[in-house]
Amino acid sequence: MKPIKTKTGKKAPKRPLPKKKREALAAARLKAKLPPKKPKLDFFLIGAAKCGTTSVYRTFSRHPDIYVPPIKEPRFMSGENLQKGWKWYAANWKRKPAGTISGDFSPSYSVNLRETAPAPRMIARHYPRAKIIYIVRDPIAAAISSWRM
Repeated sequence: MKPIKTKTGKKAPKRPLPKKKREALAAARLKAKLPPKKPKLDFFLIGAAKCGTTSVYRTFSRHPDIYVPPIKEPRFMSGENLQKGWKWYAANWKRKPAGTISGDFSPSYSVNLRETAPAPRMIARHYPRAKIIYIVRDPIAAAISSWRM
């Protein structure tokens, strides 16, 4: 479509769009800027290997006010499963009942910061109000437990 020109050869001013069209465009722009659908998480349980994260996971799973996801360690924030996308990550909490709290039980977020470098930044960016539960254990007992495994 050719632009409309006035008698002087200048382009005619654009007519304003109808209100409904303007509102639809504004909604589409807003939708494009919104972050992907993320699960509402209240905490992240992290820590070293062989420190009892599985025990805490099982204990939390028996509490009526805490929802634990079916996958204990989604390892999404560390980048290991990041390529699967937010939709995959959010699917772990799709059955979360209203009024319960939930979290991500991926101790690997703190194990090797070279490999999991995105984890602290992603947690801070996407979940600034989430609590961090860091599990620790006597290093000698953890080493013995790891050796026996």
